[in-house]
Amino acid sequence: MRNIVVVGCATCLTALFLGGLAGCGQKPETGSGKTGAQSAAPPATQSAADLAAVKRMTGAAGSPTADKLPPGHPAVDGSGMPPATMPPGQSAEPAAVPEILKFDAPATWKAQPPSTMSLQRYAIPKAGDDPTDGDARVFFFSNSEGRGGQLDAIVAMWIAQFTDANGQAVPASASRTETVEVGGLKATTVDVTGYFGVSPAMGGSGKRSDTEHKLLGVIVALPEGNWMIKAVGPKATMEAARGDFEALVKSLRKP
Repeated sequence: MRNIVVVGCATCLTALFLGGLAGCGQKPETGSGKTGAQSAAPPATQSAADLAAVKRMTGAAGSPTADKLPPGHPAVDGSGMPPATMPPGQSAEPAAVPEILKFDAPATWKAQPPSTMSLQRYAIPKAGDDPTDGDARVFFFSNSEGRGGQLDAIVAMWIAQFTDANGQAVPASASRTETVEVGGLKATTVDVTGYFGVSPAMGGSGKRSDTEHKLLGVIVALPEGNWMIKAVGPKATMEAARGDFEALVKSLRKP
């Protein structure tokens, strides 16, 4: 296990990671019979409240801006990218900035170059016949700049990024949240299963995964802001990584 220092960058973080993997496996079958060609998975739907919030955020420009986000909603960005390949000679370590939290990264997770708004990023090795690796990203959003967001709003946003096979909101049984005490910290863990996708209005690509995906996340609400890890990938890959993720959560501690 590697000892990893998690750090915050109040001046360069301007949006919350919303994207992740969009699987390229088989589309779900519907009905009792099989057909020679399967239809495309239905797009995710949005509630009236979601659409109203998006309209307020986007305005006439059609893209979210920091001054149009609804109250309590963390900032967003356009990162809906698959795991990056680290160029030769490029380091995945973040620049030296003040420490926030520490954790022990699983030895099998491979460090990747951070995305625009993340502090650290890891590829979680794919399991079985899954087409892609999982993607884990570490973030810290400072309350001092109004970007921390409310914990409940972040959890609700993560769950809303998943739909069932028919493109409807996932049932309550498909998601689970839990509050745990680790290293003198109160952490909220999030577990969601379904078809993953982030709408363009919320900073994603708009493409929904063809196969079931799973999100394993943890959020620590600190006086200075929200620190979090969001890991998303094909369902089997993330189930295989559950033990490593839970060990990571237990290792969380203050510097």
